[in-house]
Amino acid sequence: MLDPRRVKTPSTRDVAALTFIGEGFEVAQYQLHAAIFPSVSAVVVSHFVTRAVRNGWIAVERWNRVGINRLRLTAGGREAVIRAGGDPSSVFVPRRPVATKDVAHTLWINDVRVALQNSAAAFNAVLPAWQLQRRMTPAPAAIPDLLAIRSGGDKAPALVFACEIDLGGERLLRTLLPKLQKLHGLLLDWSGAADSTILVLTSSTQRASMINDFTRSEGLSAVAVALPSESGVNGMRSVAALVARVLGRGVKSN
Repeated sequence: MLDPRRVKTPSTRDVAALTFIGEGFEVAQYQLHAAIFPSVSAVVVSHFVTRAVRNGWIAVERWNRVGINRLRLTAGGREAVIRAGGDPSSVFVPRRPVATKDVAHTLWINDVRVALQNSAAAFNAVLPAWQLQRRMTPAPAAIPDLLAIRSGGDKAPALVFACEIDLGGERLLRTLLPKLQKLHGLLLDWSGAADSTILVLTSSTQRASMINDFTRSEGLSAVAVALPSESGVNGMRSVAALVARVLGRGVKSN
């Protein structure tokens, strides 16, 4: 049983870890390692997770009881973030684990989120879809799976970057391609004179080719790339390389 007399005040790094988990809705332990504990061993991360569970800050589920650790914030963890000066509107406290059908999608979004947060040129905001849905009222015509904004010297956007994770379950003509058209228009509005681009990480090279044919014909500032064949730590590294490559191309808004 949790005794409040045994709960220690979270350190600055504890708060950063809890914030990362809460902003990610549900994250894998390897993602937490890469984002908050990049210079230490996995043992240190495991010690944090054990302590955070003991203190009532997070809940942990194992994928099919033997797979990766999936972490989510608790009400106690949210309170710790708020007491440390965190933004209560940016963290989430899911009552139960992400549904099985949505786990892969959530993990890929958080892989991209880690890649953007670790980008050599820092972004001022990296917002997954669940944060955008909470913040944008009324809801726009389309919400990307992830939106990142890099400000320029005058605080105006220098780059507006959106990412869409397409696992192949949506119909191209009826759903995904119309959404990309809407996102393209929204990014032009949000970015003003700044650069903007959309990255689509999709289920196969064939599907990526079809998406790219469409975006070129429509003049959309978007590029589609097949998702890595690997997942976990290696998949996250591959995603980071893909994101860096696309950002390095400097795709311009039209």
